[in-house]
Amino acid sequence: EAASHYLGVARFFRAFEYANLVRHFGDVPYIDKYLDQSDVEGMYVPRTPRTAVVDSIVADLQFAAANLRTISRSKTLGDANVVSAEVAWAFLARVALYEGTWAKYVEGDAARGEELLQIALEAAEKIVGNNNFSLTPVYKDLYSSLDLSKNPEVLLYKAYNSGVLTHSVIGYTNSSTMMDGLTLDAVNSFLCSDGLPISLSGMYAGNENISQTLTNRDLRLVQCVEDELAYIGNPNEKGFTSSTGYIITKFNNPSLGPSEILAPNNPTDAPIFWLAEQLLIYAEAAAELGVLTQDDVDATINLLRGRAGVAPMVLASLPDDPLRDSDVSPLLWEIRRERRSELIMDGFREWDIRRWGKLEYLNPAVKPAIFQGARLPLEDASAADGLATDAQGYILPYGAGAGRAVEVPKNCLDAIPTGELTLYQLRGVDFPQNPGW
Repeated sequence: EAASHYLGVARFFRAFEYANLVRHFGDVPYIDKYLDQSDVEGMYVPRTPRTAVVDSIVADLQFAAANLRTISRSKTLGDANVVSAEVAWAFLARVALYEGTWAKYVEGDAARGEELLQIALEAAEKIVGNNNFSLTPVYKDLYSSLDLSKNPEVLLYKAYNSGVLTHSVIGYTNSSTMMDGLTLDAVNSFLCSDGLPISLSGMYAGNENISQTLTNRDLRLVQCVEDELAYIGNPNEKGFTSSTGYIITKFNNPSLGPSEILAPNNPTDAPIFWLAEQLLIYAEAAAELGVLTQDDVDATINLLRGRAGVAPMVLASLPDDPLRDSDVSPLLWEIRRERRSELIMDGFREWDIRRWGKLEYLNPAVKPAIFQGARLPLEDASAADGLATDAQGYILPYGAGAGRAVEVPKNCLDAIPTGELTLYQLRGVDFPQNPGW
């Protein structure tokens, strides 16, 4: 058992590394055997096609899931918070969803996409259907806890302890240095408590001030930002400001001492794999495959909405948001919205935009609200020295007239570092740069 378990650990981490490489760079050299450091020819090989690398990643994670100890088995052996069979299933679901939608929307390979989305669905079901996991009652507790070891939602987390290993996330959002705040686009994407977008809901109170913005809204938004705007010329009582006016509070823990709030002394734990993400993966994969039922929605999306104080999603009466892309169904639009709301500031959004083939979401000419912040009364906007605002009083964090160049296919992948290209080229290996770079 021990030998099989540690083989599973090894193959999990090989998959982990290659999944990140593929996500960033696409085709990468795949090496599946030990190489001595003198084996230069074995190291410097051409790029392996993405499909072959992903197939190897899937095989590694399926092996890992079949051979790793379960969380409960590891605990009986005195090992807690370690890579487990459940973690392997969760990561397989994450990778297969990414690669399945990438194949479908970016590569235009529907059959390949369907194959991987089915893998994602089945892997996520291993967690969604596992009664050992349940949502923690308060959304913010997942991100601000000093100890996630007993949190029923968490499969694996990064443990931090004062004086041993700490981080700087809270320090960044609790500093006299101006933080990057949420955009107006992100804030507007959260539903009202009746389950409708702000464009359709009669409960939407408006955005003339932060109190209106947070009234009758998804509790995930309420728990992520302060109920007071702070910006250049108008700091909050602690002297903090935000580039967009919205002060981020998602990661704050009020029990921390003055020194623990400062970077780099933050001791709160961080989730790595957790139930909410798996619920979202299951719902999205099932919707992409055309097999999502109301029972599925109740067991996934509606559990998250219940915690967030938002009315349930009903497949028979989905809202049709006027802002919806014409090539995205109302169902997928709302599932993608749910993913954005639940995983806000968790590091998924840019990658979701890439895999959906929606790079235009990063272009302010298409989505002006990504370059806008909170709305200020016009008298406050004109009185704030050094603060750029537009004619409606919205903060312009990048200044008036700012733009962003977004190119397809260039920005679908990252550039191969020139140093790496040189190393391969010096050895006569055909190693092309990614398109557009």
